[in-house]
Amino acid sequence: LKTDHPLAVWRPTMVVDGQFTAFPRYVHILGGIGFFVAAAVFIRRFCRTLDLENWLFAVNTQLFGFASLMFDWSTVWDGGWWWWHAIRLLAYGILAVFAVMTFLKSEQQLRVLNHQLLDWNAELDGTLAERTAALKASEGQFRQLVEASPTGLLVVERSGNILLCNSEARRLFGYAPGELEGQSIENLVPTAIRAAHAELRD
Repeated sequence: LKTDHPLAVWRPTMVVDGQFTAFPRYVHILGGIGFFVAAAVFIRRFCRTLDLENWLFAVNTQLFGFASLMFDWSTVWDGGWWWWHAIRLLAYGILAVFAVMTFLKSEQQLRVLNHQLLDWNAELDGTLAERTAALKASEGQFRQLVEASPTGLLVVERSGNILLCNSEARRLFGYAPGELEGQSIENLVPTAIRAAHAELRD
């Protein structure tokens, strides 16, 4: 803000004669204490879980804590000032490395999950193909049994349509192969009792 701006009176003075004022010093001290408290929490979590992420954050918060405390012992552009900036830069660098490592780890996990899904898909496709083949084989065996029966057999679905019949049934009713399938069973029943037959079937 410009010095003549109405809000400038609320802006605390940070530097006087090349020295930091009390306000930024106290703010950094309080921040440093907060960082050390956070570090203690992360260390405690690490001791319970042995999770390296907690250890990394513990180291990182300690670095920020040391940088905040070093601020009180520095003046603008002196060696201490550069040191606490370097420590902060190191802490940010650690966070950046952690972020990249977390991203790469997530990518690796996603690739592993993707391969697992592909394997499961292939396994399901194989199982489905096997069961479909088994079902077709079973259906073929059933058709052979129906066809081999010396008695005329009809397989009728609930709606009354004929699904399957053997050659003996076609011979008895006088139909050629393929003519009975798909017709209603009532077509084979005498006209006088068709309605009653349909009611009985229902």
